[in-house]
Amino acid sequence: MKILILAIYAAALLVACQSPKPEPETSSLADRARIMYADFEQGNIEAVVAGWDPAIVWNEAENFIYADGNPYIGSDAILKGVFGRIGEDWDGFRLEEATFHNVDSNAVLVMGRYRGLYKPTGVSLDAQFAHVWKFRDTLAISFQQYTDTFQAQEVARVPTAADMPD
Repeated sequence: MKILILAIYAAALLVACQSPKPEPETSSLADRARIMYADFEQGNIEAVVAGWDPAIVWNEAENFIYADGNPYIGSDAILKGVFGRIGEDWDGFRLEEATFHNVDSNAVLVMGRYRGLYKPTGVSLDAQFAHVWKFRDTLAISFQQYTDTFQAQEVARVPTAADMPD
């Protein structure tokens, strides 16, 4: 009888070790990011911020028009230095064609396009972006933006007298 019990136990252990391991709870991270982007699109910034760790570290792409405050630490700095300026500077600023990809157990890659009209110059932006989010549990702890900073600088550049034809 002991041999039969040991054999059943060994077989169960062998099956458990060979069964595919369940995916870690990462699919919910891409879903969490998707929800944040939907909240941003709807103007529900309070819900967006609720998905961030209080000490979130936010970096705009180097040479991007809002990178002057890098790193932005905490929601107040991000709301003032990034979101507030977007609201002031842009008409119809939006993130389109976004796709969400789990990178590993704590990171999500979001790719898409920025579109909008920069009010001070009247010039439109249509630029690719990639955002890398890192999470601890379900809260975002860091954000890194990658985008066409040259295009953004050109859109934001106010023409000078030297740019005008004679």
